[in-house]
Amino acid sequence: MVRTPDSPRRTTPRRTRRSAPVAAATGAGEGAATEALAGLVEVMARLDQAYAPGAGGPRPVEGAPEGVPDEVPDGQAILDALGTLRRLREQLATWEPALIEAARAQGLTWTEIAPALGLASRQAAERRFLRLNPQAGDQAATTREQRVQTTRDRRSGDRAVAAWARANAAQLRELAGQISALPVRDQGGRATREAIHTALGHDDAAALLAPLRATEPALRRKHRALAERVSSLDETTVRIRNADRSRRNPAARPSEVSEQRM
Repeated sequence: MVRTPDSPRRTTPRRTRRSAPVAAATGAGEGAATEALAGLVEVMARLDQAYAPGAGGPRPVEGAPEGVPDEVPDGQAILDALGTLRRLREQLATWEPALIEAARAQGLTWTEIAPALGLASRQAAERRFLRLNPQAGDQAATTREQRVQTTRDRRSGDRAVAAWARANAAQLRELAGQISALPVRDQGGRATREAIHTALGHDDAAALLAPLRATEPALRRKHRALAERVSSLDETTVRIRNADRSRRNPAARPSEVSEQRM
């Protein structure tokens, strides 16, 4: 920007190496971007020098060209600088939300981000981000809706599996009785058997599903027939969940149905 009388006089700007993002901002290749940005800085430096104290002061808006210092850039150079500035401004508008998203991805809170944006509160920082990137609000709403739907599907699946377990309580209790009667020699086996005994004492046969499923790895070593029955039980609960979710979401493809296990 044009300096005030209290501002120090600027010397000729240094040319620095520019990165690919600046090339995108100026709408050119990296070499051309460097030249465009350097041209913008040079125009501003010449304006600063021309209108610095003792150089005749700034030209009035409607003033005649007489008295304009020779150092002032010509009209085309100023137009080129304005074009570069516009492209930079447009690109910077996309960089800010991208940097905010990156900060959030790194675990930084809105309270930590706000001061870097010159804002006083986390609410102001979040509002600014949503204003710069309105799609983020839609995405957040969609994510919330998806979480709600997933929770509803899981609970509905739980109810469907529990209803099946109650309808097949005799089969489940018979399988649990056979497994709990097997000898165990390690602490893990004893804990599993204790869990089965506890579930057998429960009025709801659905309580047997989780401890029965936990026995499958150990059963496969010496009791493959029982292991296959547990595996079949597990597959049945998966099918029940899939069928329930398909019923609730007719448009869902089979691959979209989560094979949640109980």
